[in-house]
Amino acid sequence: MTQRTLYRWQSEALDAVRQAFATDTPDTTIAAVTGAGKTEVALRVMEEWTGLVTVVVPRKALMVQWRDDIGNDPFLHSHIVGRFGGGGIKGWGEGAAGRITIATLNAMRSGKVTEAIEKSDMKHLVIVDECHNLRGEKNRLALSDEITPRDAVLGLSATPHPTIEAQDVIESLCGPIRYSYRYAQALADDVIPEFVLNAVQVPLTPEERTAIASVTQKIKGVMRDYNESGDHHLKTLAQHLGMERKRLLNDATSRYSLAVRLLNQEPDTPTMVFHDTIEGVEKLGRATSHLEPAIYHSKSKEGQRSIDRFLSEETNHLYSCLALSEGFNAPRVERAIMMSGPNAPLRRIQTLGRCLRGKTDEPNQIYFFYVPNTKDADGLHNLLEEGDIPSDVVLHWTMDEEGLSPISKPEERVLSKGAKRKRSMKNLTKEQKELVDRYGWAALTNRINKRRGGKRPTLQELIDKQLDDKYGSVDESFSDFMGGFN
Repeated sequence: MTQRTLYRWQSEALDAVRQAFATDTPDTTIAAVTGAGKTEVALRVMEEWTGLVTVVVPRKALMVQWRDDIGNDPFLHSHIVGRFGGGGIKGWGEGAAGRITIATLNAMRSGKVTEAIEKSDMKHLVIVDECHNLRGEKNRLALSDEITPRDAVLGLSATPHPTIEAQDVIESLCGPIRYSYRYAQALADDVIPEFVLNAVQVPLTPEERTAIASVTQKIKGVMRDYNESGDHHLKTLAQHLGMERKRLLNDATSRYSLAVRLLNQEPDTPTMVFHDTIEGVEKLGRATSHLEPAIYHSKSKEGQRSIDRFLSEETNHLYSCLALSEGFNAPRVERAIMMSGPNAPLRRIQTLGRCLRGKTDEPNQIYFFYVPNTKDADGLHNLLEEGDIPSDVVLHWTMDEEGLSPISKPEERVLSKGAKRKRSMKNLTKEQKELVDRYGWAALTNRINKRRGGKRPTLQELIDKQLDDKYGSVDESFSDFMGGFN
């Protein structure tokens, strides 16, 4: 077991962490593209840290991945790693076992780790993988001072600040970004494999178009009535209809037929496929049963076994919802197919990274399916702009009966900074708008922060509060409705 050579960027990032750890404000965030090797930097930090280490991850699959990475480290492999959260994992019992512990966000929030920390008088380092997940009001409790006493925090993410509003939250918990590494740099340094992002327009059938148009008309009618009456039940109904439209759009027949065509053309290419819903993943699995794909989602009985089948090369195909869209490391992936997904850039950027782990002689292929002139197109625009994807790696296609035909880059509705700001401020009160105009967004959150006893809300929470105060909160049935989307 030999020490791995660091890339230049990893050495620079490690130096930035060391410098911060030598000060009274050690908390540090590293922002680096997926597949560049953030975990390796964290392992080196762990090697040099002489106290307790808690690695916080968003989900079970990453627990196992971190345990294996620690086990393969030449300086850390002898440590018995404890864990909290993740349910049952064969051969790995729950509880503290030494100075290194891996815990899920849920376990951290519950306070399960607190007792183990307080029993020791050693310094405590917290490493937060995919630290952007802390932006939610519940998840940020995982790093509250009461639940998680610590001496330093290292945050890792390709997208630590997915929104302007999230920046205050992440920086207050994990510290400022002290090192950043983007796609263009990683490609130039040969750190990540060459890749091609194929943006493919897929059509709707006449029946699908009619169904979606019908729901759209209903949404417009409900929103018109809502604006006139302020009835919060209409607000809830509009949200339900919006999700129904998204469901219809994501279930377009062309998405499945194109995915099946691509999978059958090169059945031996290691491929990950992502769909927005459990039902969509299962549907594709039935359509390609001859490929014996591994299927992973929250309701799958196979669980880790599905991942192991793919990693061990028992199958060349792994289908998943959002459960494996971030942090999952599978170097053998040479192709990723994003059949559908959220329009938020964070999720799309994270999904993109699943195909940037291993290197082959040919560029890795990534397919992004979208229906033109719909919210899908916004999702593509968000990925390209927010992800800082170099334009020379993007190819544009349209699906036809023969396969894929090249097209020029579609025209996009680009919002100026002023227009984006105007849209963000639309639901704020007059007083809040004046604060933002005079002092920026930070003044708004700081003012609310004083009134809420230190809780720092996101802008979206502020906007939601304004709407809820005026129209009433959304009932719980909406959460039940969202359950099918995993």
